Amino acid sequence: MAKALICKSAGDWQQVLELCNLDLPERPAPGMARVRMLAAAIHPSDFGMIAGSYGKAKIFPCVVGREGVGEVVAGPGLGDIVRIPEELGVWAEIIDCPVQSLVKCPKDIAPEQLALSFINPPTAWRILEDFIALEPGEVVVTNAGKSAVSQALIWLAKGRGLKVHAVIRNKTPEDEAWLKGLGAEAVWDETQAYFKEIKAALALNQVGGESVLKLIKALRDNGMCVTIGGAAKEAVRYPTRELIFKNVQLKGFWLDKWMRENPAGGKEMMEQIWDLMRSGKLRQEVAGRYTLDQYREAFAKAGEARRGKVILVG
Repeated sequence: MAKALICKSAGDWQQVLELCNLDLPERPAPGMARVRMLAAAIHPSDFGMIAGSYGKAKIFPCVVGREGVGEVVAGPGLGDIVRIPEELGVWAEIIDCPVQSLVKCPKDIAPEQLALSFINPPTAWRILEDFIALEPGEVVVTNAGKSAVSQALIWLAKGRGLKVHAVIRNKTPEDEAWLKGLGAEAVWDETQAYFKEIKAALALNQVGGESVLKLIKALRDNGMCVTIGGAAKEAVRYPTRELIFKNVQLKGFWLDKWMRENPAGGKEMMEQIWDLMRSGKLRQEVAGRYTLDQYREAFAKAGEARRGKVILVG
């Protein structure tokens, strides 16, 4: 038997998540590999998946969790470190996976960093790569500046000679020092009129509402704002003046769709991301580590304001 977090139906995690024991066959079936979970992340999109509001609907009840890695303990690839397929759910001690669905990972990167390498760093990578030509010295501004995507954006932009301005809520000297230590050019509080001080080529919106208005106002002529999230649960708003007189553009991005449409490019990108992690030029912050038995404490922590991701460990 193996423990797993089961989502019984769409709803609030406190009501619909349950730690259950799943029966496993004595050995994996032909074409299957048995994987023991080593590390798995808790993301805002996981909360959305549980609530039934995320882009890809689940059929409940099911194991949930989008991003995690494990070790093959039986079947083909014995000893390999692999990404657990998101479609099966990753919050389980042990799971049998189709061999063809497994993505092999390097063994010289810590499992918790591997478990944070498949969603946020690739999203930041594509934001910098696909939307607007960026020259060294240009400014990129991001709201939700402490988020994992923003952290990855700061690391990756630094390597390209770009200047990242991070916008956060309730800025403290400690937060400012931390983000500048990662490579941010400047750190602003959400309440500041930072848009009067900068002319950004690219803006990354993860919040919506009033926050995105300020991002758009911070853009230079012909700049672009890319939306990947809506933490404020308010509609994306835009100032008409900027669209008309500055010719700014508003676009959206969903990594899941990009990966489905670009499987070969996804593999190449992941190799480059792992190279950066291996060389110390990209790292994702971890805010806490919990076992599956501690999932209630883990989810409570994940719902708080924090600097890094909450990790479930095997």
